[in-house]
Amino acid sequence: MTTPTWISLLRQKYGSCQIQDVFQGTQMQDKAKALGCGLYVVRNFITEEKAHKLMEGLTAEIKRISFQAGCRSVQIKGNKLWYESLQVLLGNCICTYMYAGTARNKTFREDEIPMMEELNQWLHTEHGCDAANGFHQIVANIYNHERNENTPWHTDANILLKESTEVLGISLGAPGIYCVQPNREHLDSRWGIRQANSTRGDKLRKACIEQGLRACVPVLPGDLIVSTGTFMQHCEHKTMKYKDLTDGTIEKTQEILHRYPATNMASRILLEQPHNWISTTLTDLLETKPNRGVITFRRTDNHWRHPRCPEVPAAATWNNVHADISATDFKNPGQRQQPILVNLEQSDIEEPTTVHVPPHEERTTVQQNIGATRSTQETTPGTTPETPTHEMEANTVDLHGRIAPTAISLGPHMSQQSFNTSRLVVADCQAFLQFLSTTTETLCSKLSTQTPLQQTEILQQIERLANSAQQARRTLAIGEIAVEAYQVMDKLKATVQPLPFPPSSEHHTWIRGTNKRDQMRILVSVGTVMQIFRHADYDAYINTQGIVADLHHISNTTAYHLKGGQCFQLDLNDVFPGIVAMRSIEMRLDYERVMERLNFQPIALPKIQTTEESLSTNDKKRRRAMHEQQVVQDCSTWSECLLKEKRRQMNIEDLTIWPNLMWNAEDVMSMPVVIWIKIKKEK
Repeated sequence: MTTPTWISLLRQKYGSCQIQDVFQGTQMQDKAKALGCGLYVVRNFITEEKAHKLMEGLTAEIKRISFQAGCRSVQIKGNKLWYESLQVLLGNCICTYMYAGTARNKTFREDEIPMMEELNQWLHTEHGCDAANGFHQIVANIYNHERNENTPWHTDANILLKESTEVLGISLGAPGIYCVQPNREHLDSRWGIRQANSTRGDKLRKACIEQGLRACVPVLPGDLIVSTGTFMQHCEHKTMKYKDLTDGTIEKTQEILHRYPATNMASRILLEQPHNWISTTLTDLLETKPNRGVITFRRTDNHWRHPRCPEVPAAATWNNVHADISATDFKNPGQRQQPILVNLEQSDIEEPTTVHVPPHEERTTVQQNIGATRSTQETTPGTTPETPTHEMEANTVDLHGRIAPTAISLGPHMSQQSFNTSRLVVADCQAFLQFLSTTTETLCSKLSTQTPLQQTEILQQIERLANSAQQARRTLAIGEIAVEAYQVMDKLKATVQPLPFPPSSEHHTWIRGTNKRDQMRILVSVGTVMQIFRHADYDAYINTQGIVADLHHISNTTAYHLKGGQCFQLDLNDVFPGIVAMRSIEMRLDYERVMERLNFQPIALPKIQTTEESLSTNDKKRRRAMHEQQVVQDCSTWSECLLKEKRRQMNIEDLTIWPNLMWNAEDVMSMPVVIWIKIKKEK
């Protein structure tokens, strides 16, 4: 049985008279139908009273949490026009919807915003929606009348949504006009607009008007806008500015209808008859309802884009997979490498790293941890040499009253503080495991001399010890990876220059994804960067052109341009044909919120003297060979650092740190990394 869509559920409840097809009877109808685009408006979806309460509640919630980043204003295309925005996640999904100006905003759970939780439950229950059509995110905006706020032309299409999807938007507060036109990226192939240079600004608007491919629909408080099918792929939409809204005059109304010739008859009637559009005049209504609000519901279908989202089917199995973390695994990108260290039979580190811990640190961690246990054992009532079983029970019971050394809380990048913490945890785990080993050996040595009942009890104790050892080995291995990652990164301090952080999310480096040095911010996989390091050009490196490699050495040239909080797919050949010039790298996992760039600083080749004491040709060749070897070593160290750091990041359990990925990160080689590459400038 086919699962009913939202538009079919709405038709069953409200009927065809209350639901209007925005494209019906217009010049856009045939093309929209052929493309699978649908746009509908449900009049009086909620009562005027309910719409008023929702608007009041939304305004109050945004004011309440205004000190947090979640409802921070959004700058529109670099202009000083702002509107308040709030994003709420529904259910178990953690995939956040990033767009221009909000990449670093806080996202809230539905239980943190009670009104959103109540509204979501009503929406699904009232309309008989099943889990297949359930929504995962709410984006709520408020547009201020005095500041003439609106949203510009855009599309909601993003990596979280399927090509065919449904988006619901409830209109609140002041009336508004919802505008539609073809997506400028699909003009020729989909909409048939073939005029040259008509994809921007006035030329696009003129072409759409001439061919009748522009529509608008007035929306009142309580109305519902529903987009279906491939609407978000093939159409752009916006909300009209307050100053452009009709004031009820014939002249103003005709001006709007001229700009939007594909407006259907129902909308024309609403616009042309002021008593239907508003009770008296728009001005009167704005006096009582000065701001407009919209609450939009979206369904996330591509949860796998986020490797830690609980909605990913495979995510549940990751906690039951053992993965070997030996260094040789890094050489095989085709082998699946899951997050490490679960259900281990033995330590994943064949040769544990010896970490020196200062004496005072040992006393405050290891000695207090284990010494307390031993002192308790010595004073436990009833413990005597004549009762070995009871003695063993005292030891193990006391031991199991404690937990293994505290697990490491991994962050998006390695810092000095996290390095020091990791060192202490490693030392704790090593001492703890040694203590468990000694205790287990003691129990095993006494096993043969005990009664069957006592043997059963001892075996149970040994099993609990094994579980504690397993947990400790997991923590130990993660700690050692963290320590090694920092130690390798410390070696690279001489070869990198940290660049300053952008002052805000509205800085041009965030919005445009480029800088003034003709570099572009690109998202690729670790495997791609490894190939760049492996095939780095020597001359380009010493000439401070960055890490440069021929693209024919790169197996996958697909990349993603990061700008305005979104990802745009491209080919590396389109950025700089034939080569890729990597100037900086971002190692952090939370690259959607923080831009921490490390600029490559190669060791320059000393100049050759031109005097009589100049070097011979062979000497020059030998020196060049030695310097080339240094370049290879630098790139090898960088590769090692990248692999260890990304292996560490794979074990981050904090779901909020993980970005929304364009692919499924199954192993180290498929982990995301951000690089800045040179742009080819046309002469």
